[in-house]
Amino acid sequence: MKNILIMVLIIGKIVLFGNLLQGSVDRTAISAKGDISTTKTLLMPNEEIAEATFVDLDFSAFPMLPEYMLPENNALFVSVDGSDITGDGSQTNPYRSIDKALHEAAENYTIIVREGQYAESHASSLYPGYVDYRSLVIDKNNISLIAYPGENVELIPATTQNTGIELSGNNSIIRGINISGFEYGIIFWGSTNPAITNTIIANLEISLITSIWSIGIEYQHDAAINGLLVFDVTIVNAGHIGIHCGAGYAYNWRIEDTRILMDNQGEGWGADAFAVEHGDNILLVNSEFTGAGADGIDTKAT
Repeated sequence: MKNILIMVLIIGKIVLFGNLLQGSVDRTAISAKGDISTTKTLLMPNEEIAEATFVDLDFSAFPMLPEYMLPENNALFVSVDGSDITGDGSQTNPYRSIDKALHEAAENYTIIVREGQYAESHASSLYPGYVDYRSLVIDKNNISLIAYPGENVELIPATTQNTGIELSGNNSIIRGINISGFEYGIIFWGSTNPAITNTIIANLEISLITSIWSIGIEYQHDAAINGLLVFDVTIVNAGHIGIHCGAGYAYNWRIEDTRILMDNQGEGWGADAFAVEHGDNILLVNSEFTGAGADGIDTKAT
């Protein structure tokens, strides 16, 4: 199945909610923003009503999307007009690089990025001239990385970086930071944290380079992501996989209002739009997966 517009479908304990082609049976669900919405069962061709088997999902286990607003304290600012040398991270004297702000931030801090394009290389703010394969690394707990509300922020490679953001901290939020020009958009790194918990990725676009190996969001290593919300995210030009949890375990994942636009490469060898090998309590809501060389949705989760 190469092109999928999400309907209501249950596979084990994976549940997909969406619009119907014809007819309906009303259901209710809680959105990522806490709203109550009506969903409907799927009607098969030439049938009046095909009842789906609904399972009990633990909605309390899904991360909830917080209100998009600036914190009153524990915040660092970044601007293209700032300085990593003379800046102090305040709103009036911001840093120049996101990497510098991530290094200076303590746990429970929010990094607020003003409008502009940011060519980043991990640790280059500490070691000038150092070139890392990652642009940004979030390895502390309770870090929020957000664009200033209403402003366009884009992360691009500084030189040869092939990974946009590597994430291993718990309770992380990445919001409004568009990621462009990488082979890998956001990678969860489980070797340093075997159970990454409660991650929110929202209101952004990941535009990848054209490659048979490009991946939008992926979890690596034999561990677990427990609690993931992907909300209002567009992934463009994924040649390998759009969203992937391969060796590890996916628990309490919610993918909502998300578009995965694959580039139709690698047919027959696993170029799936959404792929989860192991996990439980997974919900896909009002999302569109198109252009996959293999499957739109490939899962063996229970």
